[in-house]
Amino acid sequence: MKKPLRSVKESFVFSRAYKKGKSVVTSHAVLYLLPRKGGSGLSLGITVSKKLGGAVERNRVKRLVREATRLLLGERAQTRDAALIVVARSRAFSKKMTMPRLRAVLEEGYRALGLL
Repeated sequence: MKKPLRSVKESFVFSRAYKKGKSVVTSHAVLYLLPRKGGSGLSLGITVSKKLGGAVERNRVKRLVREATRLLLGERAQTRDAALIVVARSRAFSKKMTMPRLRAVLEEGYRALGLL
């Protein structure tokens, strides 16, 4: 069983990533990558606006993004010391969002950030 990705929970990491991190805009999300020191591997932070819907819809989006990231990055996540922030765009997600489509969009963004 693969290790789950570490979560970014501190607000200062989100703020620092927004200000100083490398960003990529895709059709479904804005991705920020902030290199860090400390040898802790890749940490994932996910932000979903209340515009997207209620808690059930927002949590569904977070689960989809987390799983797609785990599948795409796999073991590479342990070798990279950085914070990856994914800001889901509310207009792009719907109940019809499929995992293959989300994986394709995130793969495009992760390639642009140099993670793949």
